[in-house]
Amino acid sequence: MNSETNRYKKLMELMSPCSEETYYREDALQEMKELRDVIIKCTYAEEHATNMKLTLYDVLDHLNEKNEERNHVADQYIEVLNNEIPHFYGELGKRIAGYNGESKVKRNIYIVKSKHLLINNVELADGFNRGELDTVVITPKAIFIIEVKNPSNNMIIDARGNFFQSNGYMDLLNNIGDKMNNKEYLLKKTLEEQMNKIGKEANVVKLIVCANNKIKIMNRNKYIETCCMSNLPYYIDAYKGKDLYSDEEMNLIRITICEAEDKKKYPLPIDAQKIKENFAMAMAMLEENVVEQRYEDEVVGIVEENTVLDENRALESNKVLEEKREREEPVITAKYDWVRKGGMLAVSMFTGAVIAEYRKPIARYGKEILNNFFKNI
Repeated sequence: MNSETNRYKKLMELMSPCSEETYYREDALQEMKELRDVIIKCTYAEEHATNMKLTLYDVLDHLNEKNEERNHVADQYIEVLNNEIPHFYGELGKRIAGYNGESKVKRNIYIVKSKHLLINNVELADGFNRGELDTVVITPKAIFIIEVKNPSNNMIIDARGNFFQSNGYMDLLNNIGDKMNNKEYLLKKTLEEQMNKIGKEANVVKLIVCANNKIKIMNRNKYIETCCMSNLPYYIDAYKGKDLYSDEEMNLIRITICEAEDKKKYPLPIDAQKIKENFAMAMAMLEENVVEQRYEDEVVGIVEENTVLDENRALESNKVLEEKREREEPVITAKYDWVRKGGMLAVSMFTGAVIAEYRKPIARYGKEILNNFFKNI
């Protein structure tokens, strides 16, 4: 239990991203990406986490597999992750798509030939009414508010400003007309005093740019302009109208907008603390079991290794004895033959001596019998 607690604390310390309650919009994306990367590195060896294109879904698969092997000891924690990770990735994907779209706009604005000034990601407010302007392009003829969209299917904007994606059916996403009208209001409110000083109106063009050049755009709203990303530079250069603002006035407009910026921190769209806590608990429990299993495997391995070693030693000992017996057997056999032959010789000599001794009296006794026989004749 202590090892689980220590491992949990260590993992929580490592997962420092997304620890604050609120973030600026431009910082939220980086924090979420860092949290994703830390979780992946805590799950896999750093070499694999760095070189392979692993995702949090790979982490989920890994945890579910280990949990299955460990008899579902971390079910309650993995269940939370199964619900939170897809939501995390959905929000992260939206922000990455938005960031990529804004980056494309910047690259395309660079090739605009007419005079222009560029402002990115400016947040304006009028009391409780707030709005973020992705891109503002100031030209002598107009001030363009550019909103980037990156849909995967054909894009439709109806007369009321409703924004749809079409993929065999109409999927309503939001009312982009209201959203763009609010951005126009905040921009004009910000420039109202400056426009009064120079005696001119703010000519604001609301332009929605589609980052996906392969899809079709159908726009039925006369107050909103649309174009694909590849056409953006040409749309700005070819905008019809007379020059309204001098270079100095364009610069004053830019300064006024930048000075009016009112950044605010917002809560993350995910419950980062819940993700971190449940991931750390699941990892601590499953890794503890892994350690125990490894220890058990090591013990079994040592026993098996010793058993094999003992068997090998026994075989080696028997082999040595066999070789020794084979080396000594001729000597023993020779000694045995020598003893056997020596014994037989001794017995033979003893028997001959006995017979020789017994022959003497037998010979004398036979001689006396013969002498007596001849005397009687």
